[in-house]
Amino acid sequence: MTVNEIYQSGLKLLENNNIENSKFEAQSLLQKAFSLDRVGFIMHKTDKADENCSHNFLKFIEKRISGEPLQYILGEWSFMGFDFKVGRGVLIPRDDTEVVVNLCIDFLENRTDKKTVDLCSGSGAIAVALDKVTAVEIDETAFSYLETNVKENNSSVKPVMADALKICETFADGELDLIVSNPPYIKSADIETLQKEVRLEPRLALDGGEDGCDFYREIVSRWSRKLKKG
Repeated sequence: MTVNEIYQSGLKLLENNNIENSKFEAQSLLQKAFSLDRVGFIMHKTDKADENCSHNFLKFIEKRISGEPLQYILGEWSFMGFDFKVGRGVLIPRDDTEVVVNLCIDFLENRTDKKTVDLCSGSGAIAVALDKVTAVEIDETAFSYLETNVKENNSSVKPVMADALKICETFADGELDLIVSNPPYIKSADIETLQKEVRLEPRLALDGGEDGCDFYREIVSRWSRKLKKG
């Protein structure tokens, strides 16, 4: 069986199981299994497929069909030009969050101090994209990803393992230019209605309480006075 034939077999399995963006996902999983980039796939698609690589590819396909997020299987994901390690226990960076980061970049552009805190930092996607940020994360697994991603992106982010709703007391009133957060915001009752892939992400990073706004209220209440006036 050639590389292209094993790819086509995996693609068909994804399509038959109604996986969206099947072609992109099959290509991504094949590239991981065979250590090929897109150009490499084109150059070697008619080569005889390595047995071990083929086995790994089909295992990846099985995981994806079972509901494992593509990003977890790949073990990393890109966000705003940075590569982030991800896996079970940490929220996957999403393109939607670029809106928040771009607003922060625009706000900080003309400020001299730029002292920023990122609460519920998770993988560190927001913090690394902004740089020179104190990134706060309470979960041990997520924090390990945060530390790894800061190191691998040569970032000056300072990771801090702490409860975002308590560590505010270690900051002086009026000390911060910006507080940014992408906290849990999904209503508790809606968690079980989410896609299977999303339900495999940590509930701690999803569940925002009865109306989804628990963390927003707490952050505003506890942290507002830490911002500089104006």
